[in-house]
Amino acid sequence: MAEHRDQLLTSFLLALVDHPDELHVNVLRHSAGVIYDVKAADADLGRILGKKGATVNSMRSLMASVCGKFGESVRIIVQTDSTVAQ
Repeated sequence: MAEHRDQLLTSFLLALVDHPDELHVNVLRHSAGVIYDVKAADADLGRILGKKGATVNSMRSLMASVCGKFGESVRIIVQTDSTVAQ
C-alpha cells in the first residue's frame, strides 16, 4: 500500500514538470511517517512550488490526508542546487 502512496505523489509531480527525466523523488521512511525528498530541474521548480508555495502546500495537504489514514505523518521537501523548501 505504501508504494501506491509514493506513486500518487510522483504522478502529481510528473504531471507538472516539463523535464520528467530530471525529477527524482527519494522516499525516506521512519517510525512515525515518511519524508519525500524531491529534486527537479530548476526550470520546473516554479511549477512544483506554485505562487507563494500554493501548489506544493496543496500536495502536502493531500498527502497528509492519505498518509494520515494509515497513522503516518508526511513531509515533502523540495530541493534545488542551493536551497531547500520545506
